[in-house]
Amino acid sequence: MSNQNSSQQVIFTKANNGRFTFITPNVSSLLGLSASDILNKTELDLFGSEWGFESFAVDQKVQLTGESIHFDTEILVHDQPRRLRFVKHPQMAEDGSHAGIIGTIQEIVDADTKQVEPTPPIKPEAAQINTSEAEVLALYRGLLTLQSAASAMSVSLEPEQILETYTWELAHLLNADGCVVMRWHESENCLATIAAYQHERWQNELSLNDIRFDLAEHVSLQRLLQERSVSQLFQGTAHHLFDEYDYLAAFDIQGLLMLPLVFQGRRVGLVLLLNGEAERPFTDLEISLAQLLTDQVAGFIINAWLFAELAEMNESLRVSNAELDAFSHTVAHDLKSPLANTMGFATILIQEKEALSAQEAEEFLTIILNNGKRMRGIIDGLLLLASVRKEDVKISPVDMEGVISEVFARLYYTIMDANAQIAVETEWENGLGYTPWLEEVWANYIGNAIKYGGKSPQIGLGSEVQPDGMVRYWVRDHGDGLTEAQQAQLFMPFVRLGLTDNRGHGLGLSIVQRIVTRLGGKVGVHSQPGVGSVFFFTLPAAT
Repeated sequence: MSNQNSSQQVIFTKANNGRFTFITPNVSSLLGLSASDILNKTELDLFGSEWGFESFAVDQKVQLTGESIHFDTEILVHDQPRRLRFVKHPQMAEDGSHAGIIGTIQEIVDADTKQVEPTPPIKPEAAQINTSEAEVLALYRGLLTLQSAASAMSVSLEPEQILETYTWELAHLLNADGCVVMRWHESENCLATIAAYQHERWQNELSLNDIRFDLAEHVSLQRLLQERSVSQLFQGTAHHLFDEYDYLAAFDIQGLLMLPLVFQGRRVGLVLLLNGEAERPFTDLEISLAQLLTDQVAGFIINAWLFAELAEMNESLRVSNAELDAFSHTVAHDLKSPLANTMGFATILIQEKEALSAQEAEEFLTIILNNGKRMRGIIDGLLLLASVRKEDVKISPVDMEGVISEVFARLYYTIMDANAQIAVETEWENGLGYTPWLEEVWANYIGNAIKYGGKSPQIGLGSEVQPDGMVRYWVRDHGDGLTEAQQAQLFMPFVRLGLTDNRGHGLGLSIVQRIVTRLGGKVGVHSQPGVGSVFFFTLPAAT
């Protein structure tokens, strides 16, 4: 009597021309060939004419009669005979035509070496197909759906779209109540949710989008990732690996399947399939199919992430090239003008020193000194702009009141010369940042408010906590204001707005934008011509 080992079932599909179009990866342990060795080939290509023609005849009979056929055969695997049982079913297209063959292969373990008679053809009525075969057919119908979904995901370069499709399809294939994809963050050694699906029938207060595991505390999950192994927990069943934390109780569920998300040996994360109410654990076949799709999706996700990173790098390169062009423009024009003035007045001093009065000579030297200061300011700004891009700094809570005091001291003579009145209108809310950089931000904002705030400028400063947890800091002036077109270009690197004194906002606000962006905030302006402007920036609040 024969004893069949059903745990090694291989599932496959073949097109009408006999070529394999799909086969599960466990085929390698059964036939000694990988899935890639088999796909797009016929059994004639793989195993020679004797078995190949026999298999082709069975395929034709299945398609002509619409019957499911079992037959047994023997092949050599690594020079050792292996007896296999094939089950072939007709695969129907949506329009009712024959689309090919759906089948399974499994090894026959013969206890007494007797020859096993081939099973006669059977009709595919449900009553004549045993339970395991019915499960195979049901799961394979789901797999065909997943193949279609995988094809759709393979052409998408949006990680969110891929993950949304995957979680929905996988949960429905295995009839699970929820599916969660968690990404492994190597630097923090933690798992955090990046996508989740919850079936409407499962009413649970748990938010699947907020799950996070510190792997230093969850040793079992750490080991699961390291070993790249699949694990399943089910109510009332002990599991030696999971003893430090009761995941079923934490999620208030009956069953939990955990699948590693791995691509080319790289640990990507973990997939959780949750069942709130379940009569049985997931079967080996269900787990194999789920892992098959998960392996495919891991590649799609990595490709999408790499594409996003490449797009970000390209954008960064585009900005860098634009800034390089602007840098060249700044050096050529902003430095050229004061340098030309310096050289011109220095030449007059040298050539006409005998004819110049002491007062004229002093005026010329003052002009040369001011041009030197202007050039130094431009160079310092360019150096700061470059250092902000490259320098790594420690972000920490900043005493904003202290920063403002330093900036007032730095701008003391500018404030006095302009007869500016500056009022702090709110209590200071402290944010997260880097003090030396934030001094530059405030110096630019306040300096511009003095410069363009009109005669005896009236300036207001303040801060307020936003609903999103950011702190908004602002500088208000009552100057001429800016048009919408000018506001749109205001923070673009090195752009000049043609303002009256031709000193422009460009370089200073380029520095401001780069600093605030590096600190995790945003910059902006609200302005009306003839009314004035409010320049602002945000930072994460210091908790």
